[in-house]
Amino acid sequence: MRLACFAVLVSLLPWVAGCGEPEDLTGPSTPVDAATDSPSADVVGDAEVDGGLDADPGTDAPDVVDPACAPPTEAATAAVCLRFDPEQLDLISGDEAYDGEGVLVVQVYDTPVPEPEGGPEVSPLAEVVVPDQTGGEATMGVYDPWEPVRFDALPATVYVRALFVDNVAAFSGNDLTAGVWVGGYEFPKGLLTGGLQAVALTVGEGTEVVVPMNALRSMRVTLTKSMFVQPKGNGEGPAGFLLVDTPQVTVNSAVWGIGQTPCATIHSASGIALEGVFVGDGDFYGLGYLDDYGTGMETGITAGTMVNLTLVGGQPALPDAARIAVPPGAYRVEAKLELTGTVPFQGVPPQDTVSCP
Repeated sequence: MRLACFAVLVSLLPWVAGCGEPEDLTGPSTPVDAATDSPSADVVGDAEVDGGLDADPGTDAPDVVDPACAPPTEAATAAVCLRFDPEQLDLISGDEAYDGEGVLVVQVYDTPVPEPEGGPEVSPLAEVVVPDQTGGEATMGVYDPWEPVRFDALPATVYVRALFVDNVAAFSGNDLTAGVWVGGYEFPKGLLTGGLQAVALTVGEGTEVVVPMNALRSMRVTLTKSMFVQPKGNGEGPAGFLLVDTPQVTVNSAVWGIGQTPCATIHSASGIALEGVFVGDGDFYGLGYLDDYGTGMETGITAGTMVNLTLVGGQPALPDAARIAVPPGAYRVEAKLELTGTVPFQGVPPQDTVSCP
């Protein structure tokens, strides 16, 4: 699963460090609280299922616990027994994408970056899918009592990636998808940071490890525009949102969520609907944009881009209206962001050649 899919939208952030200022900045002063809904693969490598589950709460990185795992069957190697601690969410009954029924994919690597940017993908040392899919499609519940997964004949340091895929229909395996629990990663500064965490094993012994699993949740954001602002171009182009945890937005801001579409029009009566993914709960701030001239996806938020930023002490910041409050356990969230300004041109605006099909 690639975290690099976020790199394109992170390139939007250089503008807020001082490359321009929005104009015609207006917007509501009350916060926007999120609306929530009530609540096959083949086995590769030497993997087997062993024992019962009694997981302790985990942290973001895998925790080594008291040994209760058989030693390896080959000399000068190690074994690991993995238990899993998925984050608790309010599942949505009747929705196959978010009902908590899916498959668990566990992979063990000898590198923290199995999908290096610009390089070939690294094959796992071992991989297993639970439930077994050889007899046809089968699923299990994310909060069922999973049995530990055991891998044998491993080196002393490994990197474990675990994916519980609830939203099977949308999961591509290459990009972050809402409706997936991920284990083995840390998110110290948002979704854009952190690789697979090292797991230290002991040669000649079996080590039991608890793998916490963070949920990639679903967020639907609707972009509208203020009646006091008009686009510099035709109001059509790439659109999206970033989810940050402070109203002050800089190039170093932690990004906790993202959503985008390759082309949309701000003139739609219903606004622009964006489907995205995020992690965590609590208060976030949504940075919405419409790249009217189609240039910002590579070079940052450029002139002509519509945004929902205000100016505070001469610096761009997100207003209270951009606050999105996510209740604990919310699996799917809806919010609205109003675009209240545009990044000005130096001189006469060029011709807008970007339009949606």
